[in-house]
Amino acid sequence: MTVTNGHAASFVVAAIGSPVLAYQWQFKGTNLLGATNTTIALLNAFPGNAGNYTVAITNAYGSITSNPALLTVLPLWISSPTMLANGQFKFSFDTASGVNYAVQYSTNLMQWYPWVILGGIGVPLTLIDPNMAANQQRFYRINLTPQ
Repeated sequence: MTVTNGHAASFVVAAIGSPVLAYQWQFKGTNLLGATNTTIALLNAFPGNAGNYTVAITNAYGSITSNPALLTVLPLWISSPTMLANGQFKFSFDTASGVNYAVQYSTNLMQWYPWVILGGIGVPLTLIDPNMAANQQRFYRINLTPQ
């Protein structure tokens, strides 16, 4: 499965057996706390969630572990920047519901200052920096966090 940074991802396993089956999802070989159902869902997948997921299925007669399912998390989509006629800078980026986007700026790539924090709504957002016209150069970065 491949998702964009901050978007939802889920895996489902199907198994039949008797007596009752138990499930334990694993990420990179480590049990995930509370992940004991046929489905595992990540509301907001971030780069740290990328990797192989497996599920161990057990009952009184033994256990089996699924083949790995790979989760790939792609970088956030950001449009090509545009300089407006008035010297302001405009860019757009994709958002996901349930994610906050903290946009920061810098003039030297060493010191970063907060500009705006936005809640994702599942569609691209467009920002125009009204202060860009007064600066010869300005850099931006976006930090994502779950809401």
